Amino acid sequence: MPTKIESSDFDNIVKAYLSGVSENQLAKINNVSRSVIHRILLKKGIKRRGRSEAELLKWSQMPKEKRKHQFKAAHEAARNRARSMGEMSKSAKTKQKTLSKVGKGEKYILNWFREKGFDAIPQRAFNQYNIDIAIGDSVAVELMRYTASPFRRESDSRKIKNLTNLGWNVIYVWVTRGDILVERTLEQIIPIIKRTYSDPTFRGKYWVIRGTGEVYTTSCSDSD
Repeated sequence: MPTKIESSDFDNIVKAYLSGVSENQLAKINNVSRSVIHRILLKKGIKRRGRSEAELLKWSQMPKEKRKHQFKAAHEAARNRARSMGEMSKSAKTKQKTLSKVGKGEKYILNWFREKGFDAIPQRAFNQYNIDIAIGDSVAVELMRYTASPFRRESDSRKIKNLTNLGWNVIYVWVTRGDILVERTLEQIIPIIKRTYSDPTFRGKYWVIRGTGEVYTTSCSDSD
């Protein structure tokens, strides 16, 4: 692909850009890379269009029928997303009601917390999510069956970000053959619960604790 344009063509490129032709379109027309067009515009002192300005220009130049088609597609996509969220929320409530996903690990932890006097709810439905064990309305205890950061899994990453952004403290506990759950693991969680309910500013954090009781990592919701 050529990487140069004759200087005599610069004014035509500027005129076309100012009339609404995009950098990408100009690059294709002139058989050059977009960076070449960008450098020409900079050399001529032309301010680049921002994304919102470019979108408005694109819509203003779009034929009426195509605009109607785009609006219809966007509306349908939004409706499908809303329906999907509704279905997930309904499914979460069903799981809480039937307790179909409660295993031996959850039952053990659930009974342990209840014996300590905590309000522990298995498979608590919250929006589209199920929390393995919710302690009241602000602490989520999740059991992990893999030994890695939950942020390496997209579903867990989204769940943590959503819950912490809404003021939950989230505690992931590794439960694997190599990390046998012991009582000191659960003892690590008690101070977190107590501080959560005694300190209104202590919100939006997450922890990962090994089944042996060792704290693997801890951070706030905006960590990478």
